[in-house]
Amino acid sequence: MKEHVKTALLTFLILLSFVQTGLLWYSSPSYEGNKQLYVTRPQIGSEKYNKKQMYELVAPHQIIWHHGGATAWILPERNGYDNLIKSLHACKLENLHLITPTAEQWNQLYQQATGVELRYFRDVPSEVISAFYLDDIDLSQLKWVSRIWVFIQNNQIITWIISDSEQKVMQAQTTIARFHSVLGEIARQKMEPVDPFYTTDKFPLDTASPVPKFPHAFYLPKESVPATERVYGLKKIQIDAMKSWLFNDPTLISRFTTQNRSVVYTDSARLLQYDNQKQEMKYTSSAKATEPASPSLELDRINRFVKKHSGWTGNYLLDRITQNSENATNHYHFRLIVDGLPVYWPTSIQSKNPDLDPFGIELESTEEEVSMYQRSLLYLSSDPQEVNAVRLPNKDGVLNLLNRNHIAPTDVRDLFLGYQTEIMGNEHVKLKPVWIVMRANGDPHILPTG
Repeated sequence: MKEHVKTALLTFLILLSFVQTGLLWYSSPSYEGNKQLYVTRPQIGSEKYNKKQMYELVAPHQIIWHHGGATAWILPERNGYDNLIKSLHACKLENLHLITPTAEQWNQLYQQATGVELRYFRDVPSEVISAFYLDDIDLSQLKWVSRIWVFIQNNQIITWIISDSEQKVMQAQTTIARFHSVLGEIARQKMEPVDPFYTTDKFPLDTASPVPKFPHAFYLPKESVPATERVYGLKKIQIDAMKSWLFNDPTLISRFTTQNRSVVYTDSARLLQYDNQKQEMKYTSSAKATEPASPSLELDRINRFVKKHSGWTGNYLLDRITQNSENATNHYHFRLIVDGLPVYWPTSIQSKNPDLDPFGIELESTEEEVSMYQRSLLYLSSDPQEVNAVRLPNKDGVLNLLNRNHIAPTDVRDLFLGYQTEIMGNEHVKLKPVWIVMRANGDPHILPTG
């Protein structure tokens, strides 16, 4: 009897093991079920623009070459700009301290010194300038930086970090590898000669009197400026490509349409809004800033985030930093640079909202992750389909344009060449070279030449 019970029990256990094995076999997820999690993520922009390091993003849009009173432009993508920026990034700054420059020092700087003047169109937080240098430097005695002079004095290299708004200068003894060679390389290339136009007191300064205000100038060409009008094909980033990069698991995305017909994708932690009519997108995450992060950390995180999907679809430079009024986080605006010149909307659009950037990229970051990413989904083809030579007015012509537009030279922070966009249908855009005024309040204004 016992033997029969044992046999029956053994048979039952064997059958049970087969059942359990079958259940495990059939309940295990198949490769096909998981395959959708391994999404092919297309690279978006060219590798060429996605090798930038952080210091290259915060480099100035314009550098002025100085040599014994002669001055010329050094623009991005031209005249040895990249080599110069690389050399300045790696330089050593020692004995950095506040100074009070005399009138004689200012006169020598503008009229006799050999060196370069890095110019920012808007004041930049000093912490961002700290991020430009390879070594850690302490600029805590400045809140803002307007420009940086690097010049040779008595066979030594000196750096002045200048805040025009605070009327402060920090000076440092500077070591730059091959600085004379870099300057020589720039001098041998064709540059556009320019003259300074001083917006402050009469220059040169009276050496017998205290300096009432730091001398400030913008630079205008002596002769009419050769430039090019360009036509580019328009390319488009597919929203599905952005979804594949911005969401961790595409199977968790919900989709709905808003009243203004924008499409919204969300996985509850992240939200992507897509405006098909404007070809724009805005991504936000639920990450909240718990404490302010340094701009250098935020910019590094932003650069790595965009480079991950090759999102720099052209040569972009930091244009300005504003504050998000809702959460007091830094809002970083990056502007497209084409052939060394910044790209702007026409006056009719720009005047309504100076913050609008054609092909612009804007981001915010917490101490943990990028929390906002807004951009146009349109970008320019690699090469222009059409290039036409034009000329823009010289110094006298530009001053006449200022007068016709009722802009006093004293209200000009900077004046520079840029491109104005003209959309041609759905597939092309024309970039027209123009003079752009950056007013004292930080708003850009395009000077119509017609």
